[in-house]
Amino acid sequence: MSKIGRNGVIIILMAVLLLIVSCLPQTKTAESANITPTEVSIDGCAPQWECADENYKVQVLENCTRVSPTKCERGCVDGECRPAEVCTVGFKCIDENRKGYQKEDCSFATKTDCEWGCAAGKCKEKPTNVTNTSVTNTTTTTSGSGYSAIAENAEENETVPEGPLYTLQLGEEAQIEIDGAAHTIKIYNLEVDRVIIKIDEIKSDWITEGGSFTYGNLETTVTIKSILFQAYGKKEIEYILS
Repeated sequence: MSKIGRNGVIIILMAVLLLIVSCLPQTKTAESANITPTEVSIDGCAPQWECADENYKVQVLENCTRVSPTKCERGCVDGECRPAEVCTVGFKCIDENRKGYQKEDCSFATKTDCEWGCAAGKCKEKPTNVTNTSVTNTTTTTSGSGYSAIAENAEENETVPEGPLYTLQLGEEAQIEIDGAAHTIKIYNLEVDRVIIKIDEIKSDWITEGGSFTYGNLETTVTIKSILFQAYGKKEIEYILS
């Protein structure tokens, strides 16, 4: 092979080598890839939630940054918002003189005043030794003397109470107690002078003010004491159960 021929081969081999090297993958550095290293605390933190104060909780990241402040409506305890209180539903004494139907959120509906006090979720019955008395003043005139006297041993008049008076608004559902069981009552339809009452799935006939309807299956009578129907205001009734 001639000298020129050997040089040509060498040049060709060098060119091929350079081509191979240029095709090999290159390792990118953090700087060349435009990556910003994350600053991490020397000690670091355990990811968790913690209370920022009594009303807020925050999330703690590994680099000890605190993010996502969240308000706790009922206060913060051990990094968590205090859960809402859950109550057992049923009729209970609100205080010594009132009872009501307590819902899961612990609020009371269908509040009733107990004239003789409340115990074990029920209004106490009227004591047997309590009577309502009224004294009739009688004037007796003796001729010529102008003498007046109050007759003794006046007749006692006992008043039998009708029962608790409930209020119910249009669009509202309430809980009533019948023989120890809870039932749902609501206004099905309401007009100026009459109303239809629905207990559970049973509807009454039209009831006028002062009128009543008996639910035979429940052995319960609803008596309408008053109807309030304002075109652009309140729409409610007052009723008693017997």
